[in-house]
Amino acid sequence: MIRYLGKTEVAERIGVKRDTLNRYKLPPADAMIGKTRGWLEKTIDDWNERRPGSGQLPRGEERWDLPPEYR
Repeated sequence: MIRYLGKTEVAERIGVKRDTLNRYKLPPADAMIGKTRGWLEKTIDDWNERRPGSGQLPRGEERWDLPPEYR
């Protein structure tokens, strides 16, 4: 079985409150179950490491709206 993280689990994984997570531009979801989005742990870990404001890349260089092969 593939396990996906919901928004509450994403917030816990990156160490922020659920309300704070609503301010972040999350990567595209890996799955949709009904109207609920879900992310793989690897997707969230990669995004959190490289997301704007994380200090890894200059702001504006991230393109999480593109598929991984084009980033």
